[in-house]
Amino acid sequence: DEVSLYDALASEGNRLAGAIGLFYSPSACTVGRLTKGDDGKIVVKTLQRQEKKWKLKNLHLPFIFEARVFNSVAELSWLNTPGAAGGRSVLITETGKNKSPELEAKELMTIKAYDQLQQQYAVWGEYDEDTASVPEDWTIVSTSQIGKLALPIASEGKKDFITLQAKEYLCTDKDGNAYVKYERLLNLSWESKDK
Repeated sequence: DEVSLYDALASEGNRLAGAIGLFYSPSACTVGRLTKGDDGKIVVKTLQRQEKKWKLKNLHLPFIFEARVFNSVAELSWLNTPGAAGGRSVLITETGKNKSPELEAKELMTIKAYDQLQQQYAVWGEYDEDTASVPEDWTIVSTSQIGKLALPIASEGKKDFITLQAKEYLCTDKDGNAYVKYERLLNLSWESKDK
């Protein structure tokens, strides 16, 4: 509770190395990559279009009200608390034989999931030729509905579309009914329409 987004990211920097994040501000949802700056501090790099060119920029974190930062190891969920000095942060990881997710707050909480489901969501947009003019670990996708979107994933030879991979943890209630207790985001990946 009452932790800034920067402090939450910095405290989990080792587990979130190279993580991708969805950062929500009042004006946009920005996709970025967690990295270390020249001074060794955590920064979020985003690719933004300015003056008809794509440029890497540091995301200004004080305007963010919600973030989900994830890699294959962990996901950090952070939500601003209105009127407070910061927000609420939860780190979800898998441990143990059954690899149930752990929710870390002031105390360690464990969700004992009886099963896991792999999930994926299609990201709107297809490979855009602007990708040729951006850093090699970024791809531009576009559609007429949303315009152009920069994503921190290498282009891999213009495959068909990008998906957001996730894992759902299934639990049962007191009556034995199954439900999804939590969904953890994992990564972005390229998919083919031929699958």
